Amino acid sequence: MGIPHGCMHIMKSPQKPPPFDWASFLLLNVIALVGAWTLAATEWDEHLSITALIALLGVWAGTALARSRFPSTVAGLFVTAYGLFIVGWQLGTTLDPALLFRRKIITIIGRFSVFISVLVNGEANQDSLMFVLIMALLFWFLSAYSAWSVMRKG
Repeated sequence: MGIPHGCMHIMKSPQKPPPFDWASFLLLNVIALVGAWTLAATEWDEHLSITALIALLGVWAGTALARSRFPSTVAGLFVTAYGLFIVGWQLGTTLDPALLFRRKIITIIGRFSVFISVLVNGEANQDSLMFVLIMALLFWFLSAYSAWSVMRKG
């Protein structure tokens, strides 16, 4: 028993993804790295160099999710989860190497809690790692969204 002749238009053939745009991908990597290297060159904090790897991984994650079949809301959740892990991992490299990863994350969360308290009370922040955290998150989301926009929508 075959498919009735008039119903062939209902069945969709799997769509072939568009060819990978290597030029755009390479340009996105260069743009992300130049921005991160420029920030690190200011020497506002000794740990700003982590933004280069974070920006690069953001471009790669954004590109991978743009090429996937995930809807934008699901891809956004993945980008957020990946970003929190990668930024946490990289911030952990700035802490004492003798600490276990779990302890590093607890330390970062504790310092972030103090930072929020300082902001709410209108006091001056004394923890330079919080500036690094903000820049790392900014570079992650900007690079991932840039890659998503270019690679998903063309």
